[in-house]
Amino acid sequence: MSGNVLTGEKDPGVLNQPTDIDPGVKEVKEQKELSTEPLTMMQAIKHLFENYTISLDEKKTIKFKHISYDDEDYAYFKTAYKQRLIGKNSNPTALLSCDTYIVMKGLLEQWEVGKYSDILQAYWNKAKQLDKLNGCVQGEKVTEKTL
Repeated sequence: MSGNVLTGEKDPGVLNQPTDIDPGVKEVKEQKELSTEPLTMMQAIKHLFENYTISLDEKKTIKFKHISYDDEDYAYFKTAYKQRLIGKNSNPTALLSCDTYIVMKGLLEQWEVGKYSDILQAYWNKAKQLDKLNGCVQGEKVTEKTL
């Protein structure tokens, strides 16, 4: 650095000294690294509802095996149940498979899959056809990267 080190005076002829501010440089925000940790059913439901702007049903009218009326996630579970994404015995803390997640996504997007004996496979095939797998692999757990 040029200038007087003792007094802190800068040399007016030298640019970009450490104390200068360059208004042309903007701070680059770090992008969040997506996790490869498996997600729970509740985490995936919350993501889907946010992504598809699904309004939550707050009325406490359905009893679930793993979620009480007082649970902060009750409205998510009830809404998922009403959307036919889950059943009354579904466990919100269970890790979610890609296969099940693809069915949930297909139901929300109203994919036409017809009637098949293997509904998971039918939705998987449709997701593949629509290029909606997003890295999900059959039999694997869904992660932030594969949402």
